[in-house]
Amino acid sequence: MRINYSSYAHVIEKGMNKRNMTGMAQVLFKFMCDHEDVVTGRITKKDLEQGITHKRYNVPDRESIEWFRGEHDVAETLKKGAGNSDIIAEAPGYFDENIIDGLINAQKLEIVINAMTELIEGDDILDDQLRERWKDLKEEKDFGTFLAEIFLYAVPQPNCIVTIDQEVVAPELDDEDSKELQMFESLVQKHAKPESKTPPLIIDPVKEMTYVKQLLKAYADAEHIPCMEMEDLQSYPVYQRNFEKQRRDFYSADTIRESSKEILKIKEKDGFDIVKQEVLDTVTPVWELSFSEGQNGYQRLLRVLNSAGNAQLSSNTKRRLLDWIAAAEKQGICHILVGEDRLWWVDDTETI
Repeated sequence: MRINYSSYAHVIEKGMNKRNMTGMAQVLFKFMCDHEDVVTGRITKKDLEQGITHKRYNVPDRESIEWFRGEHDVAETLKKGAGNSDIIAEAPGYFDENIIDGLINAQKLEIVINAMTELIEGDDILDDQLRERWKDLKEEKDFGTFLAEIFLYAVPQPNCIVTIDQEVVAPELDDEDSKELQMFESLVQKHAKPESKTPPLIIDPVKEMTYVKQLLKAYADAEHIPCMEMEDLQSYPVYQRNFEKQRRDFYSADTIRESSKEILKIKEKDGFDIVKQEVLDTVTPVWELSFSEGQNGYQRLLRVLNSAGNAQLSSNTKRRLLDWIAAAEKQGICHILVGEDRLWWVDDTETI
């Protein structure tokens, strides 16, 4: 077993009175989220107009559950916070007051400490000096520092560790599974994937303007110029081709969104919104990392779209939409997410 957020959180859970993956994450990360120079929310122009100059980072509910399960890495902003000197100095006191004397039931503390010791002893890549230091802290009964230091070590570690079986045997289908598979194949034959709509010559001011503006900002950012207009694209053939592809992908995704409602009679929240969330979950780590690495908007766009195109959708989602979602649709979904202000290529707002 390797030390990461997932394995650490599973140990802490042993000492809690009630299972609450989201609540546990919020308590564990609270002292990090309070440092505005390390972890911050995005400040928009509207916020600034209202006098809001700082947004505290809030641990997201869905993502915290996925972190616990080891399905995704912890947010990049939190990884960064784990290495901040002020946070490192504050951690032992916070863990004494809020984890030892709060999150963990006093009667279960020994269970947690022993389980955490087993975790550090079982990690075969852990530096021996760290292992010995933490064991010394345990012997000294400095449990706040013990748990705090292991936590700050765990947060930046890879949280998705995949174990591959030596031999994978395909399961036999029972009668119920066979009927479901036959029904699915029948629906696929009956409802062929709809042909994608062709992008109109004129940009749709309602559907497209937000993501189009972000594309132009990404191109301008790469060229180190203040702005780029539509008519400027003809002077940049690479961006012209990229722009045309992004519009095609957007309309591919939009076609599936509309067709799933009209042809398959699936409510958007029960179909397309689930796909959007799965794509967003996949690209978010890459997207967040691109800001910390100082990439320009065009580089960020390309990296995120590549990640989206390779996103592995859940089997239930693929079946629900009859395998209509291919790479182009997943990349087009990114532009829909930009239109909802859940992704952006260039952050031209003030960030505190």
